[in-house]
Amino acid sequence: MRLLWGFKIAHSPNAKLPLDPRNFAGEMPGNPGEQMPVTVVVRDGKTRSIINQAFKEAVASRVQLEPLA
Repeated sequence: MRLLWGFKIAHSPNAKLPLDPRNFAGEMPGNPGEQMPVTVVVRDGKTRSIINQAFKEAVASRVQLEPLA
């Protein structure tokens, strides 16, 4: 994952610790569900700028697909 370095990932303030991922099963085996009590926050403004710039570059270089119909 090229984006994980840019985020602080922590348990939610109201989460019951220790977290057991098995209590938050998602639809795909091995992945937690949407209700897992975590927070994902960009580390700082500089990191936000780097992520936004990388996103703009990725969008600009993306291949445009034509509809089939």
